[in-house]
Amino acid sequence: MKFSIEEIINRHIYARGKLRKDIAEVLDTDEKTLSYRLNKNNSLKAKEFIKIIEYLALNYYKLLRLHTEDYDGAFGMKMIRLDENMHEKANKEVMVYIEKLVDEKRNDPYATKDIDKKLKAEFGSMSYVVDALLPLNNEYGQEYKIYIQKSDKGGAKEGECFIWPPYGECKYQEGYEIYLYGQKQKDFMKQIIKNIKNEENKK
Repeated sequence: MKFSIEEIINRHIYARGKLRKDIAEVLDTDEKTLSYRLNKNNSLKAKEFIKIIEYLALNYYKLLRLHTEDYDGAFGMKMIRLDENMHEKANKEVMVYIEKLVDEKRNDPYATKDIDKKLKAEFGSMSYVVDALLPLNNEYGQEYKIYIQKSDKGGAKEGECFIWPPYGECKYQEGYEIYLYGQKQKDFMKQIIKNIKNEENKK
C-alpha cells in the first residue's frame, strides 16, 4: 500500500499536537475548505504543501519516501519524527509536566489516575508525547521508529502508537532480534512513568 500526501499530512497534524484549524490559519483559509482538500488526493497546491510541511516540521525527503514506497502498514503509518533540536525541547517540556503529575499523585492518589489523558489534554496528542519521550536512537545506534494507527472512530485523528524496536529492550542473539513485534504505546508510557518514579525514590 502507499499513503497519499494528504493522508500523511492528516495524521501528522495530530501527531504534532495540532488541529486542522491551526493549519487553516497558516494557509489563511477556512477549516471546511482545508478539510475538503486534505480528504481528497492530489488537491493541495504547491504553496500550501510547503507551508504545511514547514509548520509541522516534516522532513520533505522522509515525507516523499513515505509517499512513494510500498509499505505493508502492519503497525500503521511510520511517523516522521521531530528533528534533534525540536526533540530536545519537546522532551524537556513533557518531562517537566510528567514530573509535576507524579508529584501530584504522591500527594493525592487520585490526582493523576489517568496520566495519558492529562498528557493528551496538555500537548494535544499522545503521538507527540511518545515522540518527545522516546530517544531518537537506541544503544546500538538503531533508529527508534513510531507507527501511527488510524483511529477506529474514523476521520484523520490518530489512534494507538507502536514503537520499534521496543524501548530499552532490544536485545540481539546470533544476529536476530528477539522481539518481533512493536511495543504498545501504553506499555512504553508505563515504562517511562516507572523509570521516573524509580529515579524519584533514589533521591
